[in-house]
Formats: sequence, C-alpha cells, structure tokens
Amino acid sequence: MRYMFSFPEKCYVHADFEIHSEFSLEDTAEKLQRIFQTEKFVDDYSYDEYPAFSSVVGGVKIALLGIPPVDLQVTDEPVDTYQIIVRNVSMDEGNNFDVSSLMIEEITASRLLKCI
Repeated sequence: MRYMFSFPEKCYVHADFEIHSEFSLEDTAEKLQRIFQTEKFVDDYSYDEYPAFSSVVGGVKIALLGIPPVDLQVTDEPVDTYQIIVRNVSMDEGNNFDVSSLMIEEITASRLLKCI
C-alpha cells in the first residue's frame, strides 16, 4: 500500500527479507507491484551477479533480487529464495525506519507471495 512509503523528509527507510521463489522473478515482480501499488518493476543491473527488478515509490527503491547462477553463489548453502531490499533513493540521515515487518504483513495479507 502506498501509505507505507510516506515518511518524514529526513529519514532513512530500509528493509531486507526473503520470499519463496515459487514463481519466476518477473512474475514475482508483477505481484509485488500489485501488492504495493508501485510503478512497473524494471530490470535492474546494479546488483552484480543477482538478476534483479526494482521500482521506486515515494523516494524509496524496492529491489527484488533473484537467484544468482550456482557458480557465482558465495555462501555454503545454495541460494534458493528471492531477496527484497528497500532503501531510500537519496540517503538522507535522520530517523531510521525498518519497514520489513510492515512489508511482510502486506505480502502475507495479499496471499500472492510467501515470505520466509
């Protein structure tokens, strides 16, 4: 919902959590667009080995990171989930707002995707 992305001018908004990868990355991006009523998610090549889509709403960037190729994964456990990363477009200092739990609640309530 758009209200989630209305914050005072001087604040730092962030989130970082995982969702199940039961749909393609593109389908998952479309579902996030519906849930958060954002502009269309577009290909985002700024996350190195991660395929990604992102959208900006209210000065906040929502990035959906996919699963990198196995040969580029750097963890001992294979990556098999998508990651959501939210950050301010401009890195304003000020109050710190972690919106992870709010976003997880919205995603869960929509029943379109499953968070981990």
